[in-house]
Amino acid sequence: MMRGILGSSVEPRYEPPRPGDVKHSHADISAARRLLGYEARVPFAEGLRRTLAWYRAA
Repeated sequence: MMRGILGSSVEPRYEPPRPGDVKHSHADISAARRLLGYEARVPFAEGLRRTLAWYRAA
């Protein structure tokens, strides 16, 4: 996904994990939804595109 958004053909290079690296992330917004009524309004890929545009403009 990132290569498509960046317009890059560079292949990722994976290295051995470092101490403290997060091995798996299972992001779960159910508590925020339940307690705060939070709902994401921007799809993930669109958020990445917007973030990249912001960095490029900076």
